[in-house]
Amino acid sequence: MKLDRTDARLLDLLQRNNRLSSEILGAKVGLSASGVQRRLKRLRALRIIEADVSIISPKAIGRNVTLLVLVSYRQILVTARPVRRRRLWADGQSVWR
Repeated sequence: MKLDRTDARLLDLLQRNNRLSSEILGAKVGLSASGVQRRLKRLRALRIIEADVSIISPKAIGRNVTLLVLVSYRQILVTARPVRRRRLWADGQSVWR
């Protein structure tokens, strides 16, 4: 789905602060509060807006940050072969080593 400028501006504002009221959002994008609500409802129905999320400060609630890291690797074995180097002498003859 192609978003118009108003949709894009609304999404930008919501990403910065999802607690802004419809009235404030409308004033910033040039829509009425009900126009903002209709657009947000459509964006949620289309799953463009998947969730409204609150970011909690771990420090504020006395918790350490826990990271879960998944690392995978594949070892590739390379068989080394002797490399034959060719040396070119000044007289034009070559010698293989």
